[in-house]
Amino acid sequence: MPYSWSLAPGSLSLPPNLSLSTGGVISGTAAANGTFFFIVRVTDGSFAFTNRSLSLTINPKPTLAALNRTGNQFQLRLSGATGQNYTIQFSTSLANPSWLSLLITNPSAASVTILDPNATNATRFYRAWVGP
Repeated sequence: MPYSWSLAPGSLSLPPNLSLSTGGVISGTAAANGTFFFIVRVTDGSFAFTNRSLSLTINPKPTLAALNRTGNQFQLRLSGATGQNYTIQFSTSLANPSWLSLLITNPSAASVTILDPNATNATRFYRAWVGP
């Protein structure tokens, strides 16, 4: 039997810029951080339905900022969400990047200092991935 998904009557909206397809997929790029509560309805081919309360937490996009360089050490500032896993990677080239993991962190604060003690190149590129 086919199922159709929708927001239940009286439900709060999804986060800004997100939508729910009739196939049950939430898609889009969230425009706001926070925890959002809403109620979904799934209806079958016989028009029987059920409602479920759901919540969706959207964390801020992580950012990396260079703080300083001393000898072979780069110091960076990671800003993101408390308790979110981040993988920090580096490469010595953006033309043909070969990304290597520097560390995986789960910060207890929204902003933490990261030290790369082995930066042997004058130019080093960094990125932060959410997860694992």
